[in-house]
Amino acid sequence: MDENKENKVNGAEDEQLKKELEELARVFQEELDKAKEEELSAQSEADGAEESPADAELIQDLEDVQAVSQEEDDEEIPEEELCECCGENRKGTKKNPDSPYCYECEKALRHYPFELINIIVPLIAIVFSLYCCYVFSNNIGIYTAAEEADKYVGENRLYTASSAYDIAIEKMKDEGVNGELVYKRAFDCAYKSGEFLSKDLDEDVFKKWELKLPHLKSVYKTKLEALEMQNTQSAITDIFYKYDTEDVKDLPYDKIIEEIEALIDAPAKEMPVYDGETGEEISTTSPYNIKVQNYNKPMILYYEFYIAVVCEKDIETQISFLEKIRDEYPEMTWIYGSVLGDLYNKANRSVSDLCRQIRAVNADDSSADVIEATSLRIKGDYDKSIEICNKFIDKEDTYAYEFLRQKSICYLLKGELDAAYKAAEEAYEQSAIPLTANLLLICSAATDNTDTYNEVAELFKQSNMDISKEILDYKDGKTSLEQIFTKGDFDVV
Repeated sequence: MDENKENKVNGAEDEQLKKELEELARVFQEELDKAKEEELSAQSEADGAEESPADAELIQDLEDVQAVSQEEDDEEIPEEELCECCGENRKGTKKNPDSPYCYECEKALRHYPFELINIIVPLIAIVFSLYCCYVFSNNIGIYTAAEEADKYVGENRLYTASSAYDIAIEKMKDEGVNGELVYKRAFDCAYKSGEFLSKDLDEDVFKKWELKLPHLKSVYKTKLEALEMQNTQSAITDIFYKYDTEDVKDLPYDKIIEEIEALIDAPAKEMPVYDGETGEEISTTSPYNIKVQNYNKPMILYYEFYIAVVCEKDIETQISFLEKIRDEYPEMTWIYGSVLGDLYNKANRSVSDLCRQIRAVNADDSSADVIEATSLRIKGDYDKSIEICNKFIDKEDTYAYEFLRQKSICYLLKGELDAAYKAAEEAYEQSAIPLTANLLLICSAATDNTDTYNEVAELFKQSNMDISKEILDYKDGKTSLEQIFTKGDFDVV
């Protein structure tokens, strides 16, 4: 009885659940049918309208997706046809068959063209550029001076370039900037012009190990050559002063030359340094600990010329030593140029090639113009010689005193004695050396300026120097200006 009652209750519950499920299915079907009708209605309204770019892209995407899914079932893709990005799918899409990327990779690149690093790197570059502009603006004076100096070097105006480098270096010191390459170029310029012998290399600029680096090789060589020249000078001085004679005619010229020549192949000895106050030898080393191995040949040849002059050898012997320097070391015009030009003029030889060589090395070296003015004066072209002299006197050239001296001689030979005296007096005031003093004595005698003559003669006496016989003979009327300046060595010494 109870069992039948339980079965009836369960049957009633099943019937009720069935009805509820059927009702839910009906409602869902009605909603689905309603959605379909709305979609069909919207589609009919869009009939005839053009396909939008977005729809076209969607359709294309769907087609590419279908193509990708279809390729998954295809056979293995050749390596040359693989996508350059993922390396798994076939490259190219229906929209862009030649694309090096597959559909998925191209879509990713299209929607995400930049990574974060692609934004950060340009920003860093911009900030760094702005910082460089700021630094440059603060040091514009240094860059301008250095650039100006470089320009002068390119024009072979080495003295002008050296002054510009000095300005740049002073500015660097003021700003606390250590521009190594500016120092290097300044030192290279000093070597070409011969000024390196008087320039020190500051240890604060280059470290000892830096001089071994390739880009500073020229600085190392320049410093080494300066030390070699100093050692050579010291060694030759020791040789020369071994022979203590009162008369230069007693000097054993051949023996001295032989000993100096031997230095060319001899290993260099360390140069002794003496205390300036006590005179005692002190031990020292080069700031950069540069070891000198050899003596300097150009300096050896120059001192052989000097010994020939001291021992009063003929002009051709003197010339031979300087010509060896010119032939073997043509760029070292600063060591042989002016003296060789003077000897050429005294020997009445052409100076054209020598002047051209001096100017090619250093356009600022006015010694070439001194040589040329002297040559024109010897040839009798006084007006042209005076014209060259005036050019350099007016701009206060380093050799202005010598241009004044040549100008004075020209005026003497032209018979314009007062103009000659004035130029000679100015030359002596600029540089009181034997050459200018001798000429002033001649001009004083020519113009009867007795006070000036006696004043200069007294200075000779105080210096234990004798007045030249040529001057005394001219004063006594035993010789003429023409004999002094147009014959012999064409000068008064």
